[in-house]
Amino acid sequence: MIFTGAVIGLGVLAFALLCLALFAISSMMNRFRQRGIIPIDQSSTSSPAGTFSAMQSETRLGFTPSPETAPITVLPTGTPVVYELLIVRAGDGNSLVVVNLTSDVFPLSLLQLRNGNDSLSGAAWGMDKLASGTCVGAWKAGEDRRVPGELNCQLVGVPLERKKKDLFGGESFVVYYDGNQVGECEKNQYQCSIRILP
Repeated sequence: MIFTGAVIGLGVLAFALLCLALFAISSMMNRFRQRGIIPIDQSSTSSPAGTFSAMQSETRLGFTPSPETAPITVLPTGTPVVYELLIVRAGDGNSLVVVNLTSDVFPLSLLQLRNGNDSLSGAAWGMDKLASGTCVGAWKAGEDRRVPGELNCQLVGVPLERKKKDLFGGESFVVYYDGNQVGECEKNQYQCSIRILP
């Protein structure tokens, strides 16, 4: 009976010493971790707060901002093209000639002359572009298809035949480029200079 009680007493004492040892070891581990002596790994049984602070320090150390800045590229700005056209009507209203006075090629297909329902489209001359110093013309049916003597330009494109009213003889008309109004030729104005800034 005494022997059994002694064994139980020794067992309780051993259990108490084991608990005390585990508590002391756990406490010492926490102190070493806080000082940074023992690295934290994924198998560690540290508290969540300790893990969070360690992750923060790892995140701060892992990111190193570059002191260099990306170079800013400045695109060169080109000089905008300004087109200049000369529109000439014969005094009798039987012809109309369009001359490209610009040193650049003019996008003829974007040109339109209009007076009410009457219009003459640049595309009607069968050319998309009008080179510098060249011209296109339209004449009343039966008229001689030539450029007026005061004009020095090379006639290109399809020579058009139109009714006199479609040549705006004695009438004012509006000049459009790419659907936008860019000028107007008055009814008694036989030579009309148009500047176009796209």
